[in-house]
Amino acid sequence: MDEKTVDMLSANPNTLYIGGDLGSVEWKLAATTRSSSSQKVSETSVAAFDLEALCAWVDELRQRFGLGSHSPVVVCHEAGREGFSVYRALMRCGITCLIVDPASIEVNARKKRAKTDRLDARMLLRKLRSYMTDRDVFQVIRVPSEEVEDQRRPSREYDRLVHERTQHCTRINSLLALHGIALPFGEHFVSMLKDARTPTGEPLGKNLQAEILRELERMELVEHQIAEIQKDLKRAVEAAKTKVDVQGAKLGELVGIGPVTAMTLPREFLWRDFQNRGEVGAAAGLTGTPHVTGTSTDIEQGISKAGNKRVRTLMIEIAWNWVRLQPESTITLWFRSRQDGTARTRRKTIVGVARKLLIALWRYVTQDIAPEGARFRAASA
Repeated sequence: MDEKTVDMLSANPNTLYIGGDLGSVEWKLAATTRSSSSQKVSETSVAAFDLEALCAWVDELRQRFGLGSHSPVVVCHEAGREGFSVYRALMRCGITCLIVDPASIEVNARKKRAKTDRLDARMLLRKLRSYMTDRDVFQVIRVPSEEVEDQRRPSREYDRLVHERTQHCTRINSLLALHGIALPFGEHFVSMLKDARTPTGEPLGKNLQAEILRELERMELVEHQIAEIQKDLKRAVEAAKTKVDVQGAKLGELVGIGPVTAMTLPREFLWRDFQNRGEVGAAAGLTGTPHVTGTSTDIEQGISKAGNKRVRTLMIEIAWNWVRLQPESTITLWFRSRQDGTARTRRKTIVGVARKLLIALWRYVTQDIAPEGARFRAASA
């Protein structure tokens, strides 16, 4: 929801505010209006996703508070495992929904404090009323379209499958290492496994060989699925039908950015509308967090790590490839000028490269401003 919509809802005296603690079984809800006192709060519980009961309660509140039959309603809840399903269901019912980042909500620092779903709903209601006049109360999560969210699935599945393949590979190597054997993976792995001998000249047990072969079958299945996803992403780059596909195709023109990376970054990050470079760095969690108080020495606590962790991980990987494959780029020259030969400096400086590169790529796909000194693939040229 944009700032203009928030201002309109805040200015309307008939707006109904609802704070909700949404569980998988039951929703605890608390409601009030802008003009009502903090003590005048109505509470209820409805079954999860029982939209009929929720709408009936909203109609009852409109009558109780003397609001119009079509007065606007704003619901606020924390982000959770339900994702954006609650948001879309409420929006289809004509109810404005705000999804709050739980980490951005200030809480009581006491060691022991009462915490129930009912109290959480009332707390969110108070925060919501304050948010309408002060945007710094909490951070609202941007909701992607259903199309963009669905387009994220291949890249996220790809990451999980790569991790799973590593697990299978590590497991097989560990089983062999228990008996002092190391075998390279390849087309002759099965025959080498049957002929393998321990340092004492004994063959591997039948049960151990069977376990390794089953593990190998699962790894081969994962590799097949990885190859299928890579083909799908490559076809999406070539077709470039949607906005994120067009952005991915443009990123794929740059040397050092492969098809999977080119299609992942727009789906995870660049689909959002940023106003300036500061928003880009902050949304990715790649901005610094200085700690300066009184006359103490300035302390840099590292990057904030807010936002999408997949984007940060991806940008660090792209940054290392960039300084290796784009030697004449301005960003690469900036990286080299700050090296003193230590690994620690390289690790710290690469974060700056990732931030600068993310901003440069954002400008490239939205404003068609290519990164300075960057090389493009011959086919694209």
